[in-house]
Amino acid sequence: MKIEHERQTLEELHRNREKINLTPMWQRGRAWTQQKQVLLIDSILRGMDMPKIYLWRRRKNGQSFDVVDGQQRLRAVWDFMDEKYKLIHSQSLQPIGKTEIAGKSYSELNARLKKKLRGFEVSIALIERSETQDITLLFARLQLAAPLNSAELRNAILCPLRHEVDATALNHEFFRDCRISSGRMKHQDYVAHVYALCANGDQADLKAPDLRELYIKSTEVGREELSNQSKEVEEALTLLQAVNVAASQRITQKWIFCDLMYFLIKSVRDGTTVDPVGLAATYQEFDVRRLIHTKNADVLLEGDQCDEDQDLYDYIQAFRIEGGRKESIATRAAVIERLFKDCIS
Repeated sequence: MKIEHERQTLEELHRNREKINLTPMWQRGRAWTQQKQVLLIDSILRGMDMPKIYLWRRRKNGQSFDVVDGQQRLRAVWDFMDEKYKLIHSQSLQPIGKTEIAGKSYSELNARLKKKLRGFEVSIALIERSETQDITLLFARLQLAAPLNSAELRNAILCPLRHEVDATALNHEFFRDCRISSGRMKHQDYVAHVYALCANGDQADLKAPDLRELYIKSTEVGREELSNQSKEVEEALTLLQAVNVAASQRITQKWIFCDLMYFLIKSVRDGTTVDPVGLAATYQEFDVRRLIHTKNADVLLEGDQCDEDQDLYDYIQAFRIEGGRKESIATRAAVIERLFKDCIS
């Protein structure tokens, strides 16, 4: 990897924006709120510094670039210069000298401030002689101190499992119809947990470092094995889609999603027939009771308790105490199997 450093004005970057790809495959897309964009412009107009932008010069075309770091900052500047938002913030922006900027668009700034914005110089790190894997590793390392979540960091790992997870999250009808937000790669996060359950069951933790390790090691997994896992996940997710429809799209919480998927994956492997409507009805009754007792599960152990009360208590405790621990996964899986035993044949 070779990195050269130079300085460019915001006007130059804006003029050449068609040559700069803001969303290569490892990036997360638009993430900043308008409030955060406004603060960046305000900082620039006051002469404050702006962190370095990393651009990768693509080999196929020496004049096209991928953004490795700085996507949100570039978006904020370009959107403002393209008149897409005004300097409106929840906390009123103070004048610069005697010049008011609050509520103004780019075109409404006076000539001096527009010139200052266009001529603002940014430090650019131009990356050359590098492979895609090196770039994604650099991206992940640059983001370690930034507010990216685990799913977004995993997305920077170009590996077989990453592609399978992405394909499932983007294409399966369950995620097109469900009420789970797709923001910040939440769908990919849910699917990554399911692939881990498909690979390891309740014999491994489901914490962020464990999922990251699973991604990295997927390069050692045979294509046939990964393909079989993908088929099992797809089939189980199709069953869950039918359950979710019957349950009025009630399935939204991650660990409940994982628990149901783990049960359905095992059903797929065993070749059993699942009754989605019956499972949905049983699940809804269970989930209503779970929500009622979540804050005070101890009451379930008072008086003449039944097996269902003990199961619900065990489930809530395993749900509450580090849901990603293998012991918690195993406890919940045992409860789910007893709960849904009459929904399979």
